Amino acid sequence: MEGVTDYDIVDWCKRYHIPLKNIFMRDEIPKSSLPNGFYIINFDDSSGRGTHWVCLYINGQQNLYFDPLATPVLEEVLHFDVLANTYALQSNTSKLCGHWCCAFMYSPKSSMDEAAMYQI
Repeated sequence: MEGVTDYDIVDWCKRYHIPLKNIFMRDEIPKSSLPNGFYIINFDDSSGRGTHWVCLYINGQQNLYFDPLATPVLEEVLHFDVLANTYALQSNTSKLCGHWCCAFMYSPKSSMDEAAMYQI
């Protein structure tokens, strides 16, 4: 399966009614606060083509950072005081990070408690 573009992610979010607020390259992440909602971040900077997708969920109480590879939290989002997953869902050779991020954004829409859902 191929990797996905930001256009693919926006299309999926529209199709599945996922309230995506914005997509950033790592050098575009605001240094100030963000409104509540889902954000997709690419590890690459804005001069690149993209390398790896992660998701940031801001809700004003427990901000969540989801990385399908469970790598350390990007330095650029540490100021959001995030809880990060510690279990990798994809291998280093997989290109499914965008798919995993969309699944993560979709899953809190269920009746599951967000903190419980995040203990993966």
